[in-house]
Amino acid sequence: VYDATLQTLHVQPTAVPSILWNLIQTTILIALGLGIARTVRAMIVRYLGESRIDINIRTLIGRVFFFIIMSIIFIWILSIWQIGLGVPVAAVGIITAAVIVSIQDILKDLVAGFYILVERPFFIGNIIDTATYTGKVEDVQLRATKLRLVSGEEVTIPNSLVFSGTVVNNSYYGERRATIAIKLPQELFHQVETTEQIIQACKRVERVVPKPEPSLLFTAFVDKKVTLTL
Repeated sequence: VYDATLQTLHVQPTAVPSILWNLIQTTILIALGLGIARTVRAMIVRYLGESRIDINIRTLIGRVFFFIIMSIIFIWILSIWQIGLGVPVAAVGIITAAVIVSIQDILKDLVAGFYILVERPFFIGNIIDTATYTGKVEDVQLRATKLRLVSGEEVTIPNSLVFSGTVVNNSYYGERRATIAIKLPQELFHQVETTEQIIQACKRVERVVPKPEPSLLFTAFVDKKVTLTL
């Protein structure tokens, strides 16, 4: 049976010890590689966590290092079995090219999401304006950013659109200036009393800062209506 098996596999009896030794080395390398890769990944995630890096970035960096270590182990195993890198590299290149073409839009979102998480133009809880939507940032993921609109709906925006467009962060600074147009019939407008009443009403609003004080300007008078700008 032993001789028949060797003949079936086209293996010379003198090569059996070498094959067994290669199998042992391969097994040891795979075990060590998995152990080292997992340990390095856990250490990186923990270290970046102490630096308060976002969990998505920590996970991504940990997986990148895991892949690099396992790639080194794979090349090492090929060298043990004396297999040239030409065929595996060519196959990986063809597969990679096909995958990239099919998921290029997803890759754009992932790259944009990585830059957004690193550069942090806005944080969860901020109110932002994009080219299409205005809302509160609920979550920033690698592929998309989720906003809670003023009307209550949640919208998911691909990160490539957020990254390539203009984003206005309304919550970045503690103060914002608001401009409100007020229209009154002519008979209800009294230059001194109306101005004082509107200013005092504005000051009573809790989130209106005392300095600089609110101001009221006369803007227009059309069709017996007065337009004021607060």
